[in-house]
Amino acid sequence: MASRGKGIEEGVKSKELVQFEKALYEGELYGSSSSAKELLQGYKTNLEQKELGIMNDLLLDAILNRAQRNINLFVSGRAMVGQNENLELIVSDFGVATKMLGEKHFMYQELVDKKAFFQAMIILQNGETKKYDEAEERILNLQSKYPNAAYLNQGLGMLYIKKSNKQKAEEQLAQASKKVSTWTKPMNSSAYLSIIEGKLDVASQKIAASEKLGENKDNTYLLKAHLHSAGYELQNAEKALINIKNEDGNISLAELLAIEGRINELRGRISVAQSMYQKSLNADKDNVDLLMRMGNLYKNERDTTTALSFFKKVLKLKPNNQSAQANIALLQNKPVNINSSFINASDVKEVLLAVNVLEDKKEFAKAITLLQRSINVVNWNPDLYYELGKMQYSNGQEVESMTSIKKAIEISPYHFKSIRSLAYMYLGEKKNREADALIKKHDAYFKKSAKYLALSYQVYRQIDSKRDLYPLLERAIELDSLETDAYKALYQLHIEDNRFGEALREFNNLINIGGGSTIDSIDFYNRVEKQVKYRIELHAYEELKEGLKIILDQDLYNFEMFYFMGLVLYIEGDYTNASKYLRKFNKDIQAFSPGVQRTYYQLKAKINLETGHPDLAYRLFGMSASRIEAPNYLGLAMAQYELGKSWIDNFRRAKEPIDFNEDGIKRYEKMKKKAAKMGGSYGGAERNRR
Repeated sequence: MASRGKGIEEGVKSKELVQFEKALYEGELYGSSSSAKELLQGYKTNLEQKELGIMNDLLLDAILNRAQRNINLFVSGRAMVGQNENLELIVSDFGVATKMLGEKHFMYQELVDKKAFFQAMIILQNGETKKYDEAEERILNLQSKYPNAAYLNQGLGMLYIKKSNKQKAEEQLAQASKKVSTWTKPMNSSAYLSIIEGKLDVASQKIAASEKLGENKDNTYLLKAHLHSAGYELQNAEKALINIKNEDGNISLAELLAIEGRINELRGRISVAQSMYQKSLNADKDNVDLLMRMGNLYKNERDTTTALSFFKKVLKLKPNNQSAQANIALLQNKPVNINSSFINASDVKEVLLAVNVLEDKKEFAKAITLLQRSINVVNWNPDLYYELGKMQYSNGQEVESMTSIKKAIEISPYHFKSIRSLAYMYLGEKKNREADALIKKHDAYFKKSAKYLALSYQVYRQIDSKRDLYPLLERAIELDSLETDAYKALYQLHIEDNRFGEALREFNNLINIGGGSTIDSIDFYNRVEKQVKYRIELHAYEELKEGLKIILDQDLYNFEMFYFMGLVLYIEGDYTNASKYLRKFNKDIQAFSPGVQRTYYQLKAKINLETGHPDLAYRLFGMSASRIEAPNYLGLAMAQYELGKSWIDNFRRAKEPIDFNEDGIKRYEKMKKKAAKMGGSYGGAERNRR
C-alpha cells in the first residue's frame, strides 16, 4: 500500500506530523503511550481530516511493511530450524491492520486468513502437540481458498516434519517448490528434513543448490551449522556461525547461542555449553527444549538443585510434560511414573527425553516398549533405533541390541553414536577385525571430524597397543583445538607410558579449553595413582617423580606416597628433599604395618649415613631389626665403622668376603664399592668421609 504522505514537502509538515513520523521511524507503532497509534488518537481533535488521513495511511503502511518483513524472515527458512520470535508480532500486526481497515476493505479477509495461518505456526513453534491436528485443519481450509499459495504448502511441510510424517512433509515441500521455483525456502526445509533423517550427503547437496541462488545467506549458514553438527564436524559448524555473524543477518541472538551451546555440548565443553544455553534462555526464557537440555546437563553434573529449578520451569509451561515430572521425582528420590498416554509417539524429542529418565531408573523394559511404539510411527529416525539398541543391551538382549544399532547405521552412515556403540560391542566380543573394519569403513563420512579421530584412537589402542597412536590424537587437535575427547585420550596415553608431566599438561589443556568436569578430574588423578602404584609394585622408581608430585599436589594426606617420593629422591641422590618427604610420612607411620615401618627406618638410616649422621643411622638400623626381618647388615656395618665400633661381624652377616690380611681402610673401601654396585645407596663418593 503506497503511502499518500510521501508527497508532502518537509517545510510544510506540521509539528504533529514530524512527531508522528519520528514514532514510526523508531518502530513505536502501537502498544505504548508514545506510539504512533496513540499519538494519532490524541490528534483527532486538533488536526484537519486530511492530515489525519495521511497519518492513518502512514501508520497502516508501516504496520503492513513490518508484517511483510517478518513474513520474509519466516519464508527465508529461519523458522524451520529454530525459534522465530516474530510470529507473535506478525499475528499482532495483522490484528491491528484488520481493525484499521474494517471488514468492508477488499484486503480485510486476506489479512484475517494470513493471521490464522501464523496462529497455526505459533502452535508449532510452542510445541503444542495436542493442537497439531487443529493447526493442520486450519491450514488445509486455507489451502482450499488459496490453492496457489506456496507458503501454505510450506506451513504444512513444517507441520508434518513436527509430526514426524516424512512422506507427507516431502510431498508438501515439493508442491511448494513447483509453485515458486525460485523460492529457496522449500529447498532449505527439505535440507533440514534430510539432516533430521541423517542423510547428510543429501542435505549438503540441497544446501549447495540453495546457496547458488545467493539469497538467504544467514539461513543457509544456519543450516550448515546444523549439518556439520550432525556430522560431528564441529569446527566447520562453528565457522558457519561465524559467517552468520559476519553477514549481520536476521538470525536471532538466542538462536545463535542455542546452536553454539549444542556444538560445545557435543565437544564435551559442558560448562561453556551451559553458559551459551543460559544466554539463549535470557533472550528466549520460555524455550522448553533449552530448559530441558539445561536440566539434563546439570543432572549429569550432579547439581541436583539447579537441575530441579530448570525442570520445574518446564512444568510451569507444560504441566503434562512427562520427562520433567519424572526427572523431578527422580532427583527428589520419589517414585517415578511416566504416563505413556501423555507422550506423542511421533514426537521424537519427547520420546527420547522420557527414555532418558527410564534409563536412569533402570526400567529398560518400559523404555524398549516406548521406543518400539514410536518406531511404529517414525521408522526413519536413527536416534530411535540407537536408543532402542542401548536399552536392549542394558536389558541383556545383546543380539537384538546389535540388530537395532546396525539399523540406525543403515539409515544414516553418519550416525556417530551408533558407530561408536557397535565398535565397542565388537571389541567386547573380541571381534577386533570387525571393529577395525567398521572404523575404516566410516572414515570417509567423517573426514573433518576430530571426534571421530578420537574414537578411532580408542578402538585402535584396544586392537593393537604397539601402534603409534600419538599422531592420530595430535591430528585431531590440529583439526579442532577444542576437541575434549582428544585431550582426554592424550593424557590417558601419556599416563600409560609413564609420561606423567606430559599427561598433566594435556589435562590442564582440557581444563583450559572449558572441558573437564568433576568426573574427568577424578578420572585423571585415579589413573595417575593407579599407574604409580603399578610401577611401585615393579620396583620401577626411576620414572615416578612427576607422577608422585601430581598425586601429592592433589592430596596432602597421602602419606604412603610421601614415603615413595622420599625413596625416589633418595635414589636420585637428593637426600635433603628426600628427608623432607619422609618427615611427612612419619606423621602417620603408626597407621602402617610393622614391616612398612621397618622399611621406612632402613631408608632413613641410609639417608643419615649418606648425609654424615652415622649415629642416627646406627640407631635407625637397629630400629629396623626384628625376629622376622634382619636389619640392613651392610649399612649397619658402615655406620659402625664411621662410629669407630666393631663392624666386622655385621659385614660378615652381609655375606661380604673379608681378607683379614688387609688393613681396615682397604676393607672399608671394598665395602663402599660393593655398596655402590647395589644402586644409588650409601657409600657413594658424594661425601668426603674422614
